[in-house]
Amino acid sequence: MTKLYALDLETAPIGEFDAKFKQKYALEPFSCGVRSKITSIAVYDGERYVQVKESDDSMHRTPKLLEMLKGQIVVGANTIFDCAYLCKQYGYDAVKDIKWMDVQVLTKFIENGDAHRDAKYSLVECCIRHLQDWDKLAEFVEMKNNKHEAGEDEEYWEARGLWDVEGTWLLADKLLNELPESVKAPYWNTCRCIAPLSRGYITGVDVDHTEIDTLESYVKTELKKGLEELGITSAELSSPKKLSNILFQQWGLTPYSKSEKTGEPSTSAKDLAHILLDSGDERLKKLRVIKKLETMQNKYANSLKKARAYLQVDKIFPQPRIFAAATSRMSYSSALDKTDNYKIALAFHQIPRKAKESKYIKRALKAPKGYGIIYSDFSNQEMRIAAEVTQDETLIKAFREDLSLHSLLAAKFSGESYAAIEGANKTGEPAELCKYRDRAKLTNLSSLFRIGTASLQNKFLEDYDVVETIDNVQYYAKLYKQTYPGIPEYWKDAVIKAKRTGFAEALGGTRYYTAASNFKEESSSINHPIQGSGAEMTYYAIVKISDRFPDFIIMVQVHDALYWFVPCDSEEDLKAKAMEYDKFVNSIDYRKLFRRELSVEFKADVKYGFNFEELVSI
Repeated sequence: MTKLYALDLETAPIGEFDAKFKQKYALEPFSCGVRSKITSIAVYDGERYVQVKESDDSMHRTPKLLEMLKGQIVVGANTIFDCAYLCKQYGYDAVKDIKWMDVQVLTKFIENGDAHRDAKYSLVECCIRHLQDWDKLAEFVEMKNNKHEAGEDEEYWEARGLWDVEGTWLLADKLLNELPESVKAPYWNTCRCIAPLSRGYITGVDVDHTEIDTLESYVKTELKKGLEELGITSAELSSPKKLSNILFQQWGLTPYSKSEKTGEPSTSAKDLAHILLDSGDERLKKLRVIKKLETMQNKYANSLKKARAYLQVDKIFPQPRIFAAATSRMSYSSALDKTDNYKIALAFHQIPRKAKESKYIKRALKAPKGYGIIYSDFSNQEMRIAAEVTQDETLIKAFREDLSLHSLLAAKFSGESYAAIEGANKTGEPAELCKYRDRAKLTNLSSLFRIGTASLQNKFLEDYDVVETIDNVQYYAKLYKQTYPGIPEYWKDAVIKAKRTGFAEALGGTRYYTAASNFKEESSSINHPIQGSGAEMTYYAIVKISDRFPDFIIMVQVHDALYWFVPCDSEEDLKAKAMEYDKFVNSIDYRKLFRRELSVEFKADVKYGFNFEELVSI
């Protein structure tokens, strides 16, 4: 009989290290046994407690405890942390058959919406909102607010573990009964990712710092050249105040906006783009290029150097966070706190896709020895989901016949045939038709979620460095709506439905509660059914792939792509496994996830290799 258990473990730092870092070591599952250790594990079933602890030499009973929990529902708070520690200490086989769940994620599934947009989801905050009838709530809150250093006062930490499992169990027991029936499947599917993601967290990504050295050398050379051409110094480039003086005093340019922080004219990347649009000053093009180089150095190369200095190994450990956004999408933390002093990874999702310098960063990120990388990227995921939710005939026809949406829309823009646009895209000529296709691509990528003309023009400029007149953008937006009439109809229907039901719902059942009473709330009611469905697909795919290929390690999820570390003996062995993976991932039946027949198929593009840059298509 399946039973509900709550589990909590406490950890402590070990070893002789810099005192300012030492307390953070207790937050590192990947360093268990080297810089940190498990000091106690508490389990509660609603009636009885079990606790193994270092202080009474009972930790040796942990394997037997984990064996007893196999097949049972085990709830935690920030469960990936606990599961990752156990996985590191006792192995993946010890945790993979436990039915893990997370009570903070459960709270999000129930509360997700406008009313709780800024809510905090620590265990104590969730208990305060939902366990007002718990007679021990005040004592629990007081105990949680009584701060102690990790590894000090073992009696406090052992008592805290017992408090935590009781609060976690009570909260889970209550909220499971409140979880709407249609939301149960996506919740449990999300929780099934906990063990695979925990294994990826402790595995980490190898970093080849020779590539970072090459990037730094390149950036240094290009920065020096660009600064000399503009006649400014690196100190002036890095100082908003000094750069502002150059732009608006010496060069005589007109500011676009003022900094909210200082009230002075802004020199942000967004503002530089608009000032370029307004002035046409060629110097700004060069300035924007070198500012991007500076960002590549400061944000990415320096992040990896900080991680190396803190971790003392040539690896990074992206920390997975499930249900990290209102759409329920995953994210990854790159530091152990908000100060950025304890860097353990870098922001994968922020690495510029098109910047040529990104290749150095991606090439530096490698699979561990004995492993390769298999990568799969959902093909046009959001547009395929849009075809399903809007039932737009053009979208459905395009996906069924394997037509390019960008060429279809470009044909409308130009008045030329679809074949002519496809031919130009392949040969690069004539340039005018290629330009139309580029504009169609940007319009497709930017317009799905109801965007105004001015905002679309800004998105062209800020995200893609494309300058377009407002008249042209209005023309593109008009033809977009004419080409996909089901999309603007969906916008209206989604808002009406949210007003009627009080929530927007993804295809699998994940909800966002909203009254849709203003533009922002209406936008959530439009975005969630599509983006929430994409998140559901990601979790579902991770579960299915992990079941089918149990020795594959899910490393990171970036945008619509999954990166797996795969054991292999050679490149040929990796290729063979990638081909098998390709066949499987493109046969996953999402009808079971969405509980409906589907109008289009969901496909993934698969690649393989040994670093994040040099990946070969199947």
